[in-house]
Amino acid sequence: MSRHQPQVPEVRPLVNDKQGERGVALVMALLVVALLTITVTEFFFSVEIDARMARNSVHSLQAALLARSGIALGEALLIQDQDPLTDSFLEEWCPLQAREGRACQIDDGGGFITLPPNSRLRVEIWDESGKINVNLTRPQTQAEWRAGRMNPNPEQSPQRYQSWLFALGRLIDSHPDAMTALDDYWNQLFEFYFGPLSPSTTGTSTPTDGSPGVQTPGLTGTPPPLTTLYFGSLDEVTAVPGFLTPAELGRLRPFVTAFGWPFPSQVNANTAPREVLSAVIGDAQVVEEIIQQRQTQVLQASNVLTLVNAASTNQDPAYRSARMMLGARSNVYSIRATAIVNINPMTGTGGISRSAEMVVRRDPRQVQPGMSGGTVTRWKLTRLYWQKEPGAVLFKPEFESRDQSEF
Repeated sequence: MSRHQPQVPEVRPLVNDKQGERGVALVMALLVVALLTITVTEFFFSVEIDARMARNSVHSLQAALLARSGIALGEALLIQDQDPLTDSFLEEWCPLQAREGRACQIDDGGGFITLPPNSRLRVEIWDESGKINVNLTRPQTQAEWRAGRMNPNPEQSPQRYQSWLFALGRLIDSHPDAMTALDDYWNQLFEFYFGPLSPSTTGTSTPTDGSPGVQTPGLTGTPPPLTTLYFGSLDEVTAVPGFLTPAELGRLRPFVTAFGWPFPSQVNANTAPREVLSAVIGDAQVVEEIIQQRQTQVLQASNVLTLVNAASTNQDPAYRSARMMLGARSNVYSIRATAIVNINPMTGTGGISRSAEMVVRRDPRQVQPGMSGGTVTRWKLTRLYWQKEPGAVLFKPEFESRDQSEF
């Protein structure tokens, strides 16, 4: 009897086992290298972005500070004026006057200022007193308001504020409804302030200090003085219902302004734009004569009066008030500055720019004898308005072409 041995299956070794392990390790290594490459690349990319952001922040700060330095330069020039009786861009404090004498220009290309490499700075000083102040279209006293409201023929014998209203209307004759809206705004304000006109109040007088002469039925307590009822800036005028839009009013900024009390009652003929002079005088020949003379000499108040009296339209009732509307002094100025840093040295373009604007009031604080026998004027500057904005406002081609056409 034979015994059968159980057959054991033959186990063959896997010949490629170690090779498979090496293949898996290689794939894992490649994945790790790829992940590390992506991580390192992302890290360097993030570092580069952060570095650029940091540089841009530094350049933005430098441009903003340089623009503020331009504002300070304009303020420093304004207090160098030594004549408190007349104001012109021909005086010693202004390095260069713009065409037709409408602004003072300070540019880095003129050698007046020295800047760091790859930087630019441009400063302009505009005379706000050479523009029509919207606040002058407001009656200055209760009596003037009542006289204007009861005036049957304001075109023939206008009140002082009505003369300014007509001049402003001629300046923006394409929007006649705007003047009606502005006049209605002042009338409604005075009616709320003093009460509506009635036969019993037509003879009410107004104190010389500008305080209300009667108590308004709609108000309780003592009303504020009239000196508080004005537009603090031109942007506030857009709140008048039916008046110009912000875009339309923005295009009038070279000719129209709005600043607070006390505001001068005359436009400076030495610095007023041609459009403003035409709106006030109405005689193109006299306007041209004023512009030609003021480019070579500082016009005194007597010179202005003589030129205005020679106007062929000075008998026209619509322009009869030109004598009292024009003068030769200023006290409110707008200083505008634009700075550019990190300009491409190869092309001269690019860079980061910032602009700023400040409106200041300049009043003579003290006039004292000078060492050389003349007089020395000490000025006080009061800041009325401040605005900053991005961009190279004074370097834009459209701004330069607009200024050249306006100058």
